[in-house]
Parts: sequence; structure tokens; C-alpha cells
Amino acid sequence: MSAHAGGSPRRGPTLKVRQSDELFERDQPASTGEPVSASLPFRDYLRTTTAAPLTPTTKALLWATTVAVAALFAGSLWKLNQPKPAPRTAATIHRYSNSA
Repeated sequence: MSAHAGGSPRRGPTLKVRQSDELFERDQPASTGEPVSASLPFRDYLRTTTAAPLTPTTKALLWATTVAVAALFAGSLWKLNQPKPAPRTAATIHRYSNSA
């Protein structure tokens, strides 16, 4: 009964949900009574997946990044432990500005 200006029926949220459910149902095989598993069990996946070691270039880049991060972290800790300079007062500013 309700229609937009274009004359098409209004799509409610339930229609959108039904449409999104249909997208996933189309990809599944016909039901044979057995539960359909979308993926392999973890043990089977580990057995069929071969390990791919990192290349020496990737290892070197990771080590370089680790060293850089460690240096930045150590520098920030060192900076935190440095004594704070005394605040500048009007007398010290005036003394150093007129010395020339």
C-alpha cells in the first residue's frame, strides 16, 4: 500500500536481511542431511599447510625495526630520568639579555 514517489514498494529492514541471507545460502551445496563445514578442522589444516620461513631480507628488516624501537624506548626512559631545568624567572631573563 505504501509506495515511494517512484512507485516501487518500500523496502524494510526485514527484506534487506532476507536478501543478505540468500547471498550466503546460494553458495552452500544442497543439504544431504550431514552438517556442512565451511573449513577444515584445525589439525587437518595444520597438516596440509606447509611452513614458509621468512626470507633473510624480511628478518633483517624486522631486526632493524626492533633495534630502532628499543633505542627510542631507551632514549625516552633516559630522558625521563634527567633532572628538570630550573624555571626561568624574570631576573634570569633580564640578566642574560642585557649582558651584551
